[in-house]
Amino acid sequence: MKKFIGIVKATTATLNVGLGFIPRKVRVTNLTDLTEHLYATDMRAGVLAETHYGVSRAKAGDLAAVTTAAAGIVPYAGGTLLTAASTTCLVRNDKDQRADGATSTTPISTFTVGSTSNKTGNFNVDVSSSGVVGAGSVIIIKGVEYYIVAVVTDGSTGGAANEVTLSDLPAGAVAGSVYSVDKIRSRFDLTGAPSGTVMPNGITIGASATVNNTDGDVLLIEAEDC
Repeated sequence: MKKFIGIVKATTATLNVGLGFIPRKVRVTNLTDLTEHLYATDMRAGVLAETHYGVSRAKAGDLAAVTTAAAGIVPYAGGTLLTAASTTCLVRNDKDQRADGATSTTPISTFTVGSTSNKTGNFNVDVSSSGVVGAGSVIIIKGVEYYIVAVVTDGSTGGAANEVTLSDLPAGAVAGSVYSVDKIRSRFDLTGAPSGTVMPNGITIGASATVNNTDGDVLLIEAEDC
């Protein structure tokens, strides 16, 4: 049995999500708007026209039938060779994102502790505006995984004192401690595919889906093939 659980960024465009398998059931939860979409191949039976593309729930609302692919979820066969980078064809991303600093010549390399009680500090440079490094990113310091809880945006973004909050700090940390950052992973488990990618199979989430109607929203996808 194949399973996937991970985070992607919503857009207002159709998303081809390359899971590496075609799931039998899917739950997409918009963690920003608190909406959700449920899909299963079995929903095509019985009332085909009403549930073929799944069912959705608006915030604090009831489940509603989805009757169009544009507003729903369908299987995605994959196999397409991308001749240009895409922001709407998503593939798994566990690459090191330290080069996502605000300047192209200075990657993120250190974390300086500001407050041990608040577990805050700062990077040696600001985080770029791409949003790849941010709340939810895994950060590895001295071989130990932590995650970024928050990055303050106030003109500077992560490069000024106490603008980055971590889930925890290395043992023995004190204010002013400087640690080398071994690796930072994207806050999103799947991101836009680069040119030359042969897309894996998975699902397509329609551009008008309730969970995918605002660019930048955070989506939690849970999928399995049986």
